[in-house]
Parts: sequence; C-alpha cells; structure tokens
Amino acid sequence: MTLKTGHVVIPASANGKDLALGIDTGGYGTSLSKAGIARLGLSYAARLGAIIPAGGGAWISEGDVHLDSLRIGDLELDRMYIPEMDVLPGVDGLIGPDILNKYDVELDFGGKIFSLFKPHPCADHAVTWTGSYAVLPFTLTGSGHVRVRVTLDGQDIDAILDTGAPISVLSTQDANSLFRRNVNSAGVEAANPVSGPAWGKGRPVKAYATTFKTLTIGGVTIPGPRMELVEGRNFLGHDFATLVLGNDVLSHLHLYIAYRQQKLYLTEAQVP
Repeated sequence: MTLKTGHVVIPASANGKDLALGIDTGGYGTSLSKAGIARLGLSYAARLGAIIPAGGGAWISEGDVHLDSLRIGDLELDRMYIPEMDVLPGVDGLIGPDILNKYDVELDFGGKIFSLFKPHPCADHAVTWTGSYAVLPFTLTGSGHVRVRVTLDGQDIDAILDTGAPISVLSTQDANSLFRRNVNSAGVEAANPVSGPAWGKGRPVKAYATTFKTLTIGGVTIPGPRMELVEGRNFLGHDFATLVLGNDVLSHLHLYIAYRQQKLYLTEAQVP
C-alpha cells in the first residue's frame, strides 16, 4: 500500500483491469470514481441496462455500476453493484466498511502492506509481527466505523479511525469546550478550507490548524500531533465521537482491526 496525497491506496482490479483503490475505514461504502468507471470502459448506457431488483426488495440505482469481479490481492468478489462517487482525488474508487468489516484488516504503515484475513475464531491471535502489543476494544458504529477511546492532551475522547482522511480533525466547538482552544488562541492558525459530505453538505468550510502536546492510543503515545479544527459544531453525531483520526496519526502505527471481535491490536509502526 502507499500513502497517496495522504490516503491509503492499494492496487486492485475489476473486470480484469487494474485499478488504484483507496482504503476508507471511515467512509460510507465501496464506490468507483468517474475515472475508474472510464478505465473499466463502462458507459452510462451500459450501466442503465444493468438496473435490476436487488436482494431484500431493494433496487439497483441508475448510478450503480455492475462489476463481474473485484479482485484485492488473492481475494476475488464477484457480481457486485457499487455506486459512482468521487470522494478522494487521484484514485479509481474506494473500498469501504461494507467490504472491510467482513474481514480482519491489517494496516502495516511501516512495511507499507495492506492485508485482509478471514475472521479468526480465537481471540488474541492477530499480532504476528511482535510479542508486545496493545489490545483495545472498539465499537462498530451504525455506519460501520471503528470508534475507539484515545487520550488527547489528558482528555479521554472517542475517535473514529479513518484511513480515507489525510489529516486528523475535530470541530471548533469541541476544541473550545474540551481544550479551551479557539480560533483566536495562541498557536491556532488559518488552514485551507475543507469540503466533503461530512461538512457543509460538500461546500467548503473554514478550517484552522493547531498542534496538541500528545495523543495516546492503546499505550502508544504520539508527540505533537497536528490537527485541524473545522468551523462549527460536532460533525460526528451519528458515530457519537469527537475526533477523526486520519493518516497523519495512523501512519505512526501498525494496526490490526478484528471487526468480528471488535478489538483493535496495535503497536508503533516499524520500518523494515
């Protein structure tokens, strides 16, 4: 795997053609971008012809793309309908929680390797790269996101692990109420506006950057994490969390997400 513009990206293939797909643990679901659809040679007319009733009485929408196969490493999934959605720049699509949470997911940021495993029936099986590691219980939210407890500058808060986010983010409202830090505080500076489905319904929203002293997750402490404060109130209401942990923080770690167990195994990232 690589970090491309701060996003976790892996090689994959669909319908026998190579794609670059982002791994998005904090996303809404698996999707293809316009560029990815064009790379596969799928026309809009061909996609319209694939509209059929889906399981459970649902219907495939006009925006859904039919894939005969989707291949990630040695794993091959067949006959999938996934939507078109442009979210991350420079990728052909995303692998989201709808696929990821059927497996155990390992993200070795030091070794730059992404792995999927069948869920293991036994607990505490996951860590093979070291004999010393931390184990954290996590909550799988209604959106399929991993919510864990972390400590930021002495405050215990809930965070969402988001490999689709290059930066870690919290709202200005939460920064003020929890850390007494606002846009006029020393060390807080203007940053580029952010946009996306979580903020302002896709419209750019003002953001600010600041550096905290420490962030601790599972006994691993990361000094001086730099985070962005997005103007407004908490944007993680449905996930009941305060902080998005992006790859600026996650890249310091080696993670194994056991979705079925709802346990997170982690160590510091080790560069080979």
